[in-house]
Amino acid sequence: YILNVTADLPNVFEDSGTIKYMQIPIADHWSQNLASFFPKAFKFIDEARSNEKGILVHCLAGVSRSVTVTVAYLMYKLSLDLNDAFNLVRSRKSNIAPNFHFMEQLFCFQQEMAKSAGKSDDSGKTELSPATKEAKTKDKKTTSSQTSTETTCAPDCKCPAHFLSPLAIGTSPDSGIEFDRWTCTSGE
Repeated sequence: YILNVTADLPNVFEDSGTIKYMQIPIADHWSQNLASFFPKAFKFIDEARSNEKGILVHCLAGVSRSVTVTVAYLMYKLSLDLNDAFNLVRSRKSNIAPNFHFMEQLFCFQQEMAKSAGKSDDSGKTELSPATKEAKTKDKKTTSSQTSTETTCAPDCKCPAHFLSPLAIGTSPDSGIEFDRWTCTSGE
């Protein structure tokens, strides 16, 4: 199973008949509504898992669109809040950076889930589910065991490994150039 979260990348192995594809034709752009595809994506991922098959969720650079779908799925399936799902994905893949609009969609999805589950208090914060609490405990154990063996850089590090990293600059490398903001209007 392969979930292709791009408008332009071809489903290369589709004709072989051995890999089942789903394509979500979305650009990594502020105008795109990726959340509208969550139900279809969840159904596809659940189908793969119920058939005990692996699933690859990909986009162009693997940091924004595919991460957004993966985080949303974990929120849905494990009843995790956005922060916990995001951190769980980041603990497995460090270079993740959904664009800000997709993060907003994930936040709204969290609010919808909390509202439907009746878990939201007056401040809008979501009560932690048992799964979220368990994931947090596991994540803390994993993080503390990894910290002792990994080298960390200062926040203002300019080494080649971190220079222009999506995590360092807060942008997604597959967000592309938004040409619609560069077009001249008449009279310019």
